[in-house]
Amino acid sequence: MTKRSGLSIMQNRKVILFFGSALLETLANFVAVIAQAFLNFEISNSTLRRRVLTKSVFLICI
Repeated sequence: MTKRSGLSIMQNRKVILFFGSALLETLANFVAVIAQAFLNFEISNSTLRRRVLTKSVFLICI
């Protein structure tokens, strides 16, 4: 039983880390969108490309 609870704790930690990183990615994308608006769409192509890449990687991970 102790091994089982240890495994579940590790799995919970992995899930928390995964969702935490996903949340950080979303926040980073949100900040990038705001920065893009302030920079008059100077970096629109690179941010859009990065956003599409992160979304595709996120979907692959799921």
